[in-house]
Amino acid sequence: MPPEELESPSWYAVYVRHQSEYKISSVIRDKLGIESLVPSLTLWKKRGNRESVITKPVFGSYVFIKTNLRAINLRLLYSINGIFDLVRQGGAPAPIAEKEIESVNVMLASGAHLHEMEFSRRLKPYDRVEVTGGPLAGAVGYFMRTNIKSGRFVVSLDLFNRALVTELEADLVKAW
Repeated sequence: MPPEELESPSWYAVYVRHQSEYKISSVIRDKLGIESLVPSLTLWKKRGNRESVITKPVFGSYVFIKTNLRAINLRLLYSINGIFDLVRQGGAPAPIAEKEIESVNVMLASGAHLHEMEFSRRLKPYDRVEVTGGPLAGAVGYFMRTNIKSGRFVVSLDLFNRALVTELEADLVKAW
């Protein structure tokens, strides 16, 4: 047996076409026999006055595969419609630690209230913020915390020489 086949498989992230994660994961699993994973999150989505439940990938445009890259034909992987490339670091495919994949799975299986937020929108308590939409647009105040159950921001706004505390959707608040 060649030495490359003795290496244990590692996890890798595959960059794929937007909104094709589930389909491509299925093709990788069925046609190549490679373990694949699309961590998913069930969310309440608010559109106008309606709320609906949707399931979406936690990491949009990425599918995770567990394989020994030296033991597979990468041309077959790249021939799958919608696959762009493996995530690389220093020009080589970047392996992902098993512990990181386990952490994602534990977090998703925990049943904890999870809310998606852009990484650039991470705020610390008492960061100055401005309301960008809704009836309070233009108001300036301080970020206090995130309501864990609703995913909304608790903000202290400076209005009429008073500090008023309210909860706002995360997309209505930006750092000031």
